[in-house]
Amino acid sequence: RMLDSTMVGSRSLNFAVHGLASPSPHGTHSGTMGWLKGLGLPIAGGERRFGSLEEVRAFYEESKTRRADLDFQIDGVVVKVDDLALRERFGATSKSPRWAVAFKFSAARAVTELRDVELGVGRTGTLTPVALLEPVELGGTTVSRATLHNFDQVARLGLKIGDRVVLEKGGDVIPKIVEVESDSGKKRKRRTIKPPTECPSCGTVPIRLEDEVNYHCVNPACPAQRAERILHFVSRRAMDIETLGPALVEQLLDRGQVETYADLYFLKVEQLLELERMAAKSAGNVIQAIEASKTRPLDRFIHALGIRYVGERTARVLALHFRTLEGLRQANVEDLEAVPEIGAVTAKSLLAFFADPLQVGLIERCFSAGVDPAPLAGVAVTTGAVAGKTVVITGTLSVGRDQWRDRLSAAGAKMSGSVSRQTDFVLVGENPGSKVDAARRHGVRVVDEAEMTDLLGAK
Repeated sequence: RMLDSTMVGSRSLNFAVHGLASPSPHGTHSGTMGWLKGLGLPIAGGERRFGSLEEVRAFYEESKTRRADLDFQIDGVVVKVDDLALRERFGATSKSPRWAVAFKFSAARAVTELRDVELGVGRTGTLTPVALLEPVELGGTTVSRATLHNFDQVARLGLKIGDRVVLEKGGDVIPKIVEVESDSGKKRKRRTIKPPTECPSCGTVPIRLEDEVNYHCVNPACPAQRAERILHFVSRRAMDIETLGPALVEQLLDRGQVETYADLYFLKVEQLLELERMAAKSAGNVIQAIEASKTRPLDRFIHALGIRYVGERTARVLALHFRTLEGLRQANVEDLEAVPEIGAVTAKSLLAFFADPLQVGLIERCFSAGVDPAPLAGVAVTTGAVAGKTVVITGTLSVGRDQWRDRLSAAGAKMSGSVSRQTDFVLVGENPGSKVDAARRHGVRVVDEAEMTDLLGAK
């Protein structure tokens, strides 16, 4: 998935037909695929028809050895009943068809050397160890970095710099170190990986809270944190200042034109024209986008502030309950814990945030520049067909997903990005993705836009 359409165009994307949604004019899947190929449609190729499970097993073993020679990546083989009438008789459970089964391969592995470990700094100051590896091919990509998550994980693996390590791709996507080779220490110089004694960005001594595994830089002026906080503030699901990307934010910080997100609202076109690759029209677009963000809904502003434990959903709950930021700022612990879905940990985080003079000063500076978050229409909903239900959206809808999210949230629904047994509805549009399959596996109700509109109208 790429936002840059020119980059997409350069990728020479293609697709392969693997079935027919409509009733087939042929009685078998293999006949249908041959017919589709005859129409000129691309199919993956390599399909075979077997008469016994022994042949299927042999094909599976053969596929494991030839997967690297294919023009595309696979993570297993799917075995299907060929007779379409028999498929109908077999039917399907709420989770999967009875006429097909996937046999997955073991995750692809590679062995390489751990050259060093560096620290990444998140917007809340979390210090994350990142493995720097001797580049190695794994699953079609060159891997040179992998997250180590935290220093407890380093200890569990018994990991040292100089070790030969085994890599896998989690879900065939994210590279991770799964073990150290047993003979790794032989004739090798190995260095112990020690917990951080200072933040790599600002030099502050980090702390580790008693009930957490992560180390934190507690310096609010930390340059790395400042950049991440600004990027979070301008992100699409927060204040949505789309013209401000990482490269531009880095330039603004390096030149001292901004230090915090509040400074964005005091930028002038003349300042932007001093930056690299910034013409008058582009500078004007940046200022226009910043100006347009001043009246974003209150929940987006709360989310943009980057309060720990306060994501999109929690920000919306708070905005609906307190109506104004001032109302939220004046709330005590009892007020906060009385709000549905707000527990003691989140309440404590909110109180600490609004008691911090630095955070209060940033908010006031935004307000002095004309930022005026719009209150959300309506009140927190506790009744209705979707109130309190978890909804996932997939596919292309007749209106933007954000509009559907707003409608559902206003009706009291909880929005989620992934399907689980706790999901209540999956709203589907055209060309839905794998979330529909996940819904069927978990027995989750799948609805289209018309059905969801009826549910929103139900009491």
